[in-house]
Order: sequence, then structure tokens, then C-alpha cells
Amino acid sequence: MQNITSNHSSIGHSHEHDPAMDFLDMALRMANLLAQIFYFVAVIFLKDLQCLPQVPMHHTNAIGLINAIHYCFWIQADEPNFSSTFLNDFFCTLSEVLWAVTKYARAYSILTVAVFRYIGVTRLTLYKKITSVKIIILSILINWLIAAVIFLVSKFSAKTTHGTIYCYDGYSSNREQNLLYFFLTSSFGYALPLILVTVFYALIQIKLVKLSKHLNQVEHNSRMKVSALEAEDSTCHREMKKEEHKSHVKMHKKEKKLAHQFIVINGLEFCSMTTKCNQELKA
Repeated sequence: MQNITSNHSSIGHSHEHDPAMDFLDMALRMANLLAQIFYFVAVIFLKDLQCLPQVPMHHTNAIGLINAIHYCFWIQADEPNFSSTFLNDFFCTLSEVLWAVTKYARAYSILTVAVFRYIGVTRLTLYKKITSVKIIILSILINWLIAAVIFLVSKFSAKTTHGTIYCYDGYSSNREQNLLYFFLTSSFGYALPLILVTVFYALIQIKLVKLSKHLNQVEHNSRMKVSALEAEDSTCHREMKKEEHKSHVKMHKKEKKLAHQFIVINGLEFCSMTTKCNQELKA
């Protein structure tokens, strides 16, 4: 976390800034914000993204948008500078909660998308049943509940508060408390969901290989059967066989499509969250 190494400054003192690095930092923050906004503009105009199964993915990106907006508030200052001490403390406490809860909610939201995609690849019938409004809303609420529990348990166990730089979570003048907070949040807020996502990647890849082999075998067998029955079957019977074959192939192609969506979407989210974690450790 940023707090372990950088939140040792006293309140009222700012870091020395390199203009070039400040400009680069601001550009990256704005680029992140614009990318998040562009995603939701795409959702508005692309009907394929407006279906119910895409909601968990939209939720993940909505958290990213909240984080991007919040991060942009800190472009000009390292700490709030209101005339009121109460407002400074209130804004810092709010920022502390936002930094922590949104990070862990996003991590578990990515895991939720992974679970849905995995079920979509391996159990298509079950996937259709669970992509209901109630289950999706419940999964989103569970994500936020887990994130809040991780933050509160870590905060009160380690007795930390907000830092003096960007009001990051997990600050304490006691190094042992810093380390305890870092261990708890890293283990349950980052490591656990990322390990599970990696497991689902492996399972998806295994399923993809099996699907490819099975699909090739189905196409080969179907061609052999059609050739053997072509001479003796009626035209109607041959058409039925072809339609059955097309339906079977279509189903497996849909499963492969879901698998590829899982790899692309979660791969980007995985890289994004890993990069964010590395930035916090280096800050």
C-alpha cells in the first residue's frame, strides 16, 4: 500500500513535484477516466452490450469509473485544503473508504465475471438460468459486502486511519500496524480473488481445448454420416440431419465465444488490477 512508505509526511507539508512527472501523471489519470467514460458510451450505442449477462462486467467498469473520477480529484493537491478542519477530516475519511472498498469490490467483481463466464462455457443451460436480475443483483451486493468486511476488519484489527497523501487507507505511525493492514488486505483483497481468477483461466483454457477437439470430431462424424446416408435418405431426412448438425455446431461455437470473451475481458481487468497493485507498492 502507498501508506507504508509514503504516508510518513506531517500534515500540511506537500511533496516536491517534478513538473514533467506531474504532467505525465495527470495525463495518465485523464486517459484512464476517458477510457472508462468511452466504455459506457459504447454500452449506450452497442446493443450487444446491453443484455443482462453483461451487467456484471458493466458493474466492474462502473467501479473503475468511480475510482478514476476519485483519482482525478487529487490532480492538484496531495491532501484536502478546505478552510474547515471538519471538512478536511470528512473528505479524507470518505476518500479512505473509497480507496479501499472500491479496490476490493472491483477485485471480487472480476471474480464474479470469471465465475459467470466459466459457467457459461462449461454449463450453458445452467448459465441461462442464473443470468436473472435477482441473481445478478445479489452477486453485486455480495461483492460490496465482502469488500466492506475486508476493509473494516483490516482497519479495526490494525487500528489504522487515512494517510496524509491522497488520504489513502491503511496509515499508522506504528509500522507493525501498517504491516498487519497490508497483510490482511493484500491476502483477502488482492491475492485470494486473483488466485481464483487464475484458476478459472486455467479451467477455461482446458475447456477450450476440449471444445475444439470435440467440435472438430462432431463436424467430421457429421460429414461421414451425411455422405453415407445421402444415397438412401430422402431429401427431407437429409435436411433434418443438416439442421441438427448446424444446431450442435452453433451451440459449441457459442460456448467458445463465451470462453474467448472471458479471456479478453478478464485478461484486461487482471492486468489493470495487477498494475494498480504494483503502483501502490512502489508509491
